[in-house]
Amino acid sequence: MKSIYSNQVFQPKKLLFLMSICIIICSAKVLAGPYQLSYGNITLTLPSPIGKLIAVNQQMTARLDPATGDLQFQVSVNDFNFVTPNYPEHINASTTTRFQEYYMDNRHFPNAQFKGALVSLKKVDFTKEGVYAVGIKGKITVRGVSQDIAPEATIEVKNGHLYVRSSFVLRVTDYKVPVPEVLRGIFFKEVQVAVDCVLKP
Repeated sequence: MKSIYSNQVFQPKKLLFLMSICIIICSAKVLAGPYQLSYGNITLTLPSPIGKLIAVNQQMTARLDPATGDLQFQVSVNDFNFVTPNYPEHINASTTTRFQEYYMDNRHFPNAQFKGALVSLKKVDFTKEGVYAVGIKGKITVRGVSQDIAPEATIEVKNGHLYVRSSFVLRVTDYKVPVPEVLRGIFFKEVQVAVDCVLKP
């Protein structure tokens, strides 16, 4: 009696081809998934009549979609703390409170955020380790005011993680920060922002 399976000859090449297709599809799905924040640090450097003031914030959220280049950051104003070297602890503490409550108005605007995308997405090979220079374009919102921003950044692909670094300057007047008239031009005129974070799949 002839088996109904007699015409189904085992074809190793066909099987190998199908396995390759499956691997490619699975890999594409992994690449398409967003990267989420593993570690993040934002440093603010502000000029003042008595020297530079430094604030840091390590409480943030971030998301990068490698398929579209969409990039988002959000940071809590209440998690900025001044750590200016050589300043007594109580001075840094009072500066932190003043910054959060008066300048940033944390009661009405508890968060600052960025929403945008990589404008040079094709430059980044998320499957290959290396350091890639990229452009970023989007809107940053501080105190409820949104402004366009286009900083440069680097993305380092290493051990399956993304190390994202960027530095840019924000003008205080663009975000309606209430600087007293006596201090205008010498205090909080511009803020240097440095972002250093690690994202994982």
